[in-house]
Amino acid sequence: MQIDLVEAARRLGELVLAAQRGEPVLIATPGGLMRLAPVTSPAVDEGAPVFGALRGTVHMADDFDAPLDDFADYER
Repeated sequence: MQIDLVEAARRLGELVLAAQRGEPVLIATPGGLMRLAPVTSPAVDEGAPVFGALRGTVHMADDFDAPLDDFADYER
């Protein structure tokens, strides 16, 4: 199904239901054709961050908060 932008705005609900059923929905805009399609998983399709995905990849040294020799003159 291909439809122009003005008509798509008027029939948005119908077009969303058609896309959910798997029907191809193309919307003609001044910038070109746009496809209306369902997104199955934001984490996969949009590159959204996944909580805990980097677990175990960062290491903090035991002395990370030890005083630095370069700043000895500024310590009280």
